[in-house]
Amino acid sequence: MRPEVPIFRDEKRGQLRARFQELKEEGKRAPTFNLCSLSEFDYAPSGRPRSEPQKQILAAQLYMQVLERERNKAEEEPKVQEVRTVGNVLRKYIKEILER
Repeated sequence: MRPEVPIFRDEKRGQLRARFQELKEEGKRAPTFNLCSLSEFDYAPSGRPRSEPQKQILAAQLYMQVLERERNKAEEEPKVQEVRTVGNVLRKYIKEILER
């Protein structure tokens, strides 16, 4: 089994990506999000190449930003599943289709 690396370079997509074990739901895979493009990761805004310590700091900052954003999003939007009964489906059909 391969080792779990939370932040990795995806050369195929051209993105720096991260797998968030903190956001993993039971019975599902840990979600993966794009942090930034590889060109943003490899080069500073001035155009100079970033050193390895700078890359590590940037990756950690981006990881924490995305983690906070996703946690806030999860807190704001609680998952509510609509109960799909025959009566509800018929009411929705009458409302949307027949009452035009």
